[in-house]
Amino acid sequence: MVRKQYAGQIDWDLVYRRFHQADRLANDIRPLLATIDGRILFAGFPSVASDLSRSHNVHFVDNSSAVIKQALTRYPSIKSTEISNVQSVLSAQAFGCVVLSGRMSAFLLEPQALDLLAKSINSFPRKCIVMDFFDVDTLKHGVPFRFPGAGGGGIWSPSEVHRWGDLATQVNFNIRYEIDGEHTKFATTYAFFRRDAVVDWARRNFVGYRLSLLPALSPGDPSFAIALTNLA
Repeated sequence: MVRKQYAGQIDWDLVYRRFHQADRLANDIRPLLATIDGRILFAGFPSVASDLSRSHNVHFVDNSSAVIKQALTRYPSIKSTEISNVQSVLSAQAFGCVVLSGRMSAFLLEPQALDLLAKSINSFPRKCIVMDFFDVDTLKHGVPFRFPGAGGGGIWSPSEVHRWGDLATQVNFNIRYEIDGEHTKFATTYAFFRRDAVVDWARRNFVGYRLSLLPALSPGDPSFAIALTNLA
């Protein structure tokens, strides 16, 4: 099910580019794909998919028809798109590389969700896997995240925090954005992960891959990333 805030009421592409440094992400991701010449499954910011499409065969996946429609209109350079759940696509198609950026892992809100994602990725051999995660260590009690940018900004104010196990913490946010004088707000829940727990999860599920723990793909973002390279 597509969350209502991704059903077309908010121009997320504009939000990502103005307040979440989407224009820098492709430059940070591209070196991780330097040796990849096959198809790449990409989930994340559509402008990043477009930038990467200039040098790679990118298949952009999102489960929001509004996001895909907008991407097709604004970014014709994207090689192909699909409206679907990422895990379903991974289970069915042999992409050489998988890039799940834009903190897509934030929506893995059940303890078993990360293992189910690993199972779908492992449906086929992959040359590389790149994922980023919200970092639980960036949470400060009662302190909001602020994302300034041209023509406004965003404020994410945490309201409730629920830890599940050693892996992750669910955080309820009241989120507000101002874009060129227009205001929008909504409540949502994101998963924040422990770095060492994600590293353990990756080593357990992706045997035969070299693991690299990386800082946030966008400077200042409350996240971290991992890159896995197949050693075969």
